[in-house]
Amino acid sequence: MTKVVYLVGAGFSAPLGLPVMRDFVMKSKDMLASHPKEFGHFENIFALIKDMNAAKSYYSADLFNIEEILSILEMSERVGGRSTKRFIKYIVDVIEFYTPPQPETDPSRLPGNWYDYPITKNTEWTPYLFFASSLLSVRLRQDSSVSNRQFHADPALKVDAAYSVVTLNYDLVFESLAKFLGTFFSDGARFNFQTDFSARPSKNMLLTPLAKLHGTIDDNSVIAPTWNKTISKRMIATWSEAHKCLQTANELRIIGYSLPVADADIKYLLKSAVIDSDHLKHIDIVCRDSDGATRARYKDFITFKYARFANSPVEGYLETLKQRTIARRMDNQQMDFNQLETAHEDFFANEGRDL
Repeated sequence: MTKVVYLVGAGFSAPLGLPVMRDFVMKSKDMLASHPKEFGHFENIFALIKDMNAAKSYYSADLFNIEEILSILEMSERVGGRSTKRFIKYIVDVIEFYTPPQPETDPSRLPGNWYDYPITKNTEWTPYLFFASSLLSVRLRQDSSVSNRQFHADPALKVDAAYSVVTLNYDLVFESLAKFLGTFFSDGARFNFQTDFSARPSKNMLLTPLAKLHGTIDDNSVIAPTWNKTISKRMIATWSEAHKCLQTANELRIIGYSLPVADADIKYLLKSAVIDSDHLKHIDIVCRDSDGATRARYKDFITFKYARFANSPVEGYLETLKQRTIARRMDNQQMDFNQLETAHEDFFANEGRDL
């Protein structure tokens, strides 16, 4: 079976309203303006950023990009006593604020074409549900034999690939969708994303690895996005899992990640994993690229012959998967989320080109 690894960056979650690094500060200023009491502690953050304007008198500095800001402060902490710890709460607050309300549905009231509208409340999550369910290899099945109309989650049939995800994001997008399946579909709780790699999972669970390299907002393990992304002891197991997944991958797919120059740790992880790998056959990248700079960075970094680049927002990729999955459903009673491989090729046939 083909082993596929998805490496996802901030651009993956952006269509849900979550901020990317370059607009983090501006979005947080909107938060303070609309909720001055709740986010009054942001004032200290903005004061620090204002002090940093002195650097712009001598060097180029983007003080709207949170990664640039924190990298400067990280150096100050190392040699000048300033601290970046206060920024962790700031990061968590901003991400939580812009995360949309959780997806919900009422299975008993789903329409006859339920496969088009599996989420009835907070429907912006719908394209992401198709992607997450495909990674989890789920089949949703309607049981119309009961009076209140129930839906079950079963393993999908005829699955062509085994998936894992390596994410650079702190958000809970994948976890929220797994929780949705477990809450509203019978037996849906068996399907989940594994984020803890230090403990042995239950045999009853059907898990897809989700290695969150920079930590997560739900357990206070956020690694500030700076030049010095030190791997703490508690994160070693996560990085080891990511390395193992990349090492055995047949397909690497990068979604919504612009390969920033400062992300040396990710570049070295990719290089290290491929040393012992004879399995990697393709590298595909989906990322918005308004000025060609992102593709140029990838072209400089990747020398592999079988690499493709699609200058596209993630919405197009997710929509292709959604439409393919709905069109290839077994019947109106059940739908297998097993079309990701075909949808991926359909998308790149239309949007991709050689790197």
